[in-house]
Amino acid sequence: MFGPRRKPRSHDSSRKRFRFAVSQFCALMLAASVAALLQLPLASDLIAEAAAPPPPSELTQFRTASSRTFDNHDGTFTSALYSGRIHYRDEQGAFRPISSALIPSQEPGYAFENEANSFRAFFKPQLQSNYLQLALGSRSFLLSLPSAAESSAQTRPRGLSYPAVFPGVELRYELQPDGLKESLLLTNAQVPLSYRFLLSPPVGARIHAVQRADGAWAFFLAPQARPAFVLDPPWASEAEGPDARRRHASLAVTRVGSDFALDLSLDGAWLRDPGRQFPVRVDPTITIQPPFQDASFDFNCSGCGAVVSDRLSIGSSSGISGPATWRSALQFSLADIPAGASVSSAKLKLYFDGSCVAIIGPTCGARVTRSTLCA
Repeated sequence: MFGPRRKPRSHDSSRKRFRFAVSQFCALMLAASVAALLQLPLASDLIAEAAAPPPPSELTQFRTASSRTFDNHDGTFTSALYSGRIHYRDEQGAFRPISSALIPSQEPGYAFENEANSFRAFFKPQLQSNYLQLALGSRSFLLSLPSAAESSAQTRPRGLSYPAVFPGVELRYELQPDGLKESLLLTNAQVPLSYRFLLSPPVGARIHAVQRADGAWAFFLAPQARPAFVLDPPWASEAEGPDARRRHASLAVTRVGSDFALDLSLDGAWLRDPGRQFPVRVDPTITIQPPFQDASFDFNCSGCGAVVSDRLSIGSSSGISGPATWRSALQFSLADIPAGASVSSAKLKLYFDGSCVAIIGPTCGARVTRSTLCA
C-alpha cells in the first residue's frame, strides 16, 4: 500500500533548532543595543552641557579703587561696587587687591605688619617706644605711648591688642582698607582721663597739623596739598555704639620739639556717672585714605551730625543721653560702572553682625541726597 510520505524527523528538528538559535541571537543583540543606548547621553544633554558658560572671570583692566567687573561669558557683565576702597595702586600704577590681614614682618625691630595696601603699618611685639611705624611711601611716622606698661601684643587675623597698658586699659588696633582703627577699651571708672601719645614725623620733613571744624586733625607733608593722614575726631561710647549727641572725648595736638603731642581726653563726669556701663570704648581712628561717604544718623536729634564708625547703625537704642533712632546712609560711585554699559539689574548686599538692638523700617531725611541709599 502506498500512503502519504512523511518528512524525516531529523531534518524537521534541525530546522527548529536553527530557528530557536537565531531567535536567541537576535534577542541578545537587541538587549545589547538597548543597554548601549541607555548608556549614551541624550542629544539634549549634550546640547545643555555644551551651552553651559564658564564661571565669571574678572576683567582686571576695569578695576577701580572701589569696584570689580566680571565677564559672565553670556554677553553680559557684572560690576561689583563697594562703599570703600578694595584696591590700591602698586609702584607700577596697577590696581591690586587690598589685604588687611596681619602677617609676620621682616622690618627690623618689628614683628607684625599689614599684608597689602598703599600704606604699611608695622607693630613691635611689645609696647615700647616707637611701637607703631606708619609708612606712607618712602616716609615713616613713629608713634609712642609714654609711661605705658610694656605689655606683649596679642594678635588677631586683622589686628592686635596691647593689654593692660594702664590699669583697666587695653590698646587695640584694627587694620582697615582706609587706615588704622585705634581704640582704648576701658573696663572701669577709675582709669585715667587723659592719654598722651607722641608722634614723630619723618626726619627733615616739613609737616604741619590743622584742626578741622569737626574736631579732626589733618597732617600735611610739604609740598602735598592733600593731607598725608587724618586723626578723626575721637568719641567714647558704651558697648552699644556711639552717641550722636556728645562725643565725650576730645583730641588736642601740640608741637613738642620735633614731635607732636597727641592728648586724648575723656569727659570725666560722663565716664564716672553711676549709670555708666562698661566696657567703654574710646576711638581716635587714623584715616589715611578717606573712604567714600557712609555714616549713621540719630533721627531723634535734629541738631546732631553724622557718626562715622566701623559699623553702620540701624534700629533703636537707649542710654543716659536718651533714646536714639538710628538710620544709615551709603553712597556709591556710579563712575565705577564702565562707560556705555546698560544696567539690567542691581543688588545691594549688607551684612548684620548682631550689634543692632532693633530693626526699624527705612526713613530718609533732608540730610540724605538722591545719590544715597538708606538702609
